[in-house]
This record gives sequence, C-alpha cells and structure tokens, in this order.
Amino acid sequence: MNRLKSAAVAGVLALWFLGQTWRGIFTQFDDDDLMNMYNAWTLPLYKLILANLTPFNAVYRPLGSALYRVEYLLAGLNPLPFRIVAYALMMLNIWLVFRLARLLTGSTEVAILSALMGSYHKRLAGVYVNNGTIYDVLCFTFFCLALSFYVATRQKYGQMPLRHLVVFCILYTLALNSKEMAATLPAVLLGYELIYHRPFRWKSWALWISAAVTVLAFEAKTTHASSFAGNPEYAAHLSWHQFFSTTQPLLSQLFFLPENALNTTKAVLVLALVWIVAVVARKRSLLLGAVMITVLPLPINFIVYRGFFVMYLP
Repeated sequence: MNRLKSAAVAGVLALWFLGQTWRGIFTQFDDDDLMNMYNAWTLPLYKLILANLTPFNAVYRPLGSALYRVEYLLAGLNPLPFRIVAYALMMLNIWLVFRLARLLTGSTEVAILSALMGSYHKRLAGVYVNNGTIYDVLCFTFFCLALSFYVATRQKYGQMPLRHLVVFCILYTLALNSKEMAATLPAVLLGYELIYHRPFRWKSWALWISAAVTVLAFEAKTTHASSFAGNPEYAAHLSWHQFFSTTQPLLSQLFFLPENALNTTKAVLVLALVWIVAVVARKRSLLLGAVMITVLPLPINFIVYRGFFVMYLP
C-alpha cells in the first residue's frame, strides 16, 4: 500500500473515531482524576522514577502516575491537555491494531477491517469520557507495541537477538506499569509460538522472561505495601462462578445487549463458537484470535465486575 493510500486510510479511520467520540475531548475532571493526580504528585519523585524502571514494585500503576504528574506540572487543572493526550494515544492504538493484524495475517485489507472494528465501540464510553481510564489506554499502547515487536522480530530473525530482547522487556515493563491487564502477554506469546512456529521451541527467551517478570510483578502487587492490598474491589476469587459472573455481562455488552442478556449456557456457546470457527477454518490468525479472546479478559474475570470499559484492551 503506497503512502497516499496509507494516508487516506489513516484519515478515514481517524475521522470515524473522532466523529463518534469527539465530545469526550471536552469532558471535565472527576473524583478519580483528582485522586490520581494527588497520589502521583505526593509520591516522592525518586520512587516514581524507580517504579517505572521495573515492574517489581508496589507503586500504583506507575506509568500512568508519571503521566498524571507530568501533565499536571505542564497544564495544572486544565483538563483539555489531559484529554488531548488520551485521544492521541487512542488514535495511535488504532494504528497499532492495523499493524498487528497485518503482521499476523499478511493482508492489508484484513488489517484495515480490524482497525475499523477496533477503533470504536459504543459501550466503551467510559474510556472516551473518563480520563481515569488512561491506565487502560496506556496498557493497550505498550501491550500492542510489545506484541507487535515480538511478532515482527520472530518473523525477521527467527530467534530474538539480545538487543531486541532488551527492547521487548522495556515495552512489556511499561505495559505492566500501565495496568495489570498486560499480565496476559506471556500466554498470548505462548499461543503465538504454538500456532505460528511448529515444532515449538523451548528456547524462546522472551516468552520465558516475560512469564518470570509477570510472576514477580504479581508478587509485588499483592504485598502488604501495595495499594491493592486489602481492597475488596481487587481481591481475586478463583472460581467458575466468579468467571461467569463477569464473562456474562462483558459478552452481553460486547454485542450491545443488556448486561444480563446472556446466561452461563449462552456465554459458553459464544466462546465455543469462536473456537469452532477458528479450528474449522484452520487459519492461524483466527486461532490466535481465539486465544486472545479467551485469555485477555482473565485479569478482570476473577475480581468484582467493574464495567465494560475494562474490555478496551481485550
């Protein structure tokens, strides 16, 4: 696709996204914004810097906190610059969907359709009008950057060179420091390796390093020093009942239905259908899509239901 066509496609996608969501640029701060800014501003600067150098820390979503701190330093309590930054990141995320889909399918047409479908969802209004969801937006950015970088490197070099491994680890650290949703990346990488690179090679250092990083980050986020400690909103309940208590309303809203529209049986059938289509079609991209549809929501499947905005990355 030449530059003129690329620019035209990007322009159409940007206009579609902004045409649906532009009012969110002019929303004001809410209680969460003021709390987030206060927490970011009162945190000692050295702690904030150190927290963004490693995911093994108890600081609350340090990359988002750093962004809040910088924005407040530059713009004070003017919400417009905060919203402009959020919207710039969301438009970047649309391009990242396009790039990832093209890497996985080799099709520009599929990549354009994927970016169009991923650009806007009416039930994600919480992302478009609430600056407190900047953690989700940042997580999407660095998750997709890390995944795209991994896929592109594997396609070009086979195994990942050391310098590329360092870049990948930085991107994944920034994703984890944005929001805990990024913790599913190792599972997605495992799915990619099993589907796209047979026979499976155990010497995929990026995969195993990211898995180890995830475990260590989980340990750090669940210590008594963590801001999540003792908060019932983030307490994990590992059970099938809890899984379906969140899966049902999330799938319902995905299809623009009322939250209670799908019962457990219907939710199982929807997920089963995704896998049946992928297996019957024998398309690697569809199989990996089925993996992502199943895996990406897991961090929020086992905590108290928080609304559909958490599905921005999945």
